[in-house]
Amino acid sequence: TIHNFIYENAPMGNVGAEVVYMPKEDGSHYVDAIIRQDEEEVGTLTGTYKDEGKGLLDAELAMNQFPLHFVNGFVPDQIVGLQGAGEGTLSLHGPLDQLDINGELYLDSTQLVSVPYGVSMRFADDPVTIEHSRLKFESVEMFANNDAPLNISGNLDFTDLGNMMLDIRMRAENFKIIDAKENARSEAYGKAFVNFYGMMNGPVDNLRMRGKLDVLGNTDMTYGMRDAELTADTQLDEL
Repeated sequence: TIHNFIYENAPMGNVGAEVVYMPKEDGSHYVDAIIRQDEEEVGTLTGTYKDEGKGLLDAELAMNQFPLHFVNGFVPDQIVGLQGAGEGTLSLHGPLDQLDINGELYLDSTQLVSVPYGVSMRFADDPVTIEHSRLKFESVEMFANNDAPLNISGNLDFTDLGNMMLDIRMRAENFKIIDAKENARSEAYGKAFVNFYGMMNGPVDNLRMRGKLDVLGNTDMTYGMRDAELTADTQLDEL
């Protein structure tokens, strides 16, 4: 067990595993592993592994309240992160650096959180599908601080974990996207209500976002500019 494990500044807790690795006659190996987080069993991996090339895996990953914050270390600077747990069974096949992953993931009390921007949005407790290492969003609903949903469609392609690609469409009306008090990392705080229609695509560390955002009249928020200068001739132009 690795105690107080931190990956890329993202705390993972106490992470441990028990692994059984037995040879087969064809040169591959049986793999049977139990994954634990804070002494609780959160996943099992069962299948075969062949030590050729970069390593070939043919296995199933069964998740039991699997902590979704494990993926936060792959998000640059933890601008956003996940909280909550996932349930389901995924098939894993192919080379370790380019696994073909398929299955269905059930979200349990899952939230998307951005501390700097005062955003906390929960996912509806609905299943999401993974096909060929692409997380598919099919009219997925997210809720911020009121009952108005943000509807999302598209996919997250994590075929290459070092270069994950996102392509989604989003729509929301009277969406309370910000409801937060000021904290040490705040860049925006207060209350913000918006109508939003947009799209986001590209690698997760260099996303392109286009769309239309209407800030509604019941908004009362503060945005703090950091490390920026406003000169007398430009003042607030294009801010």
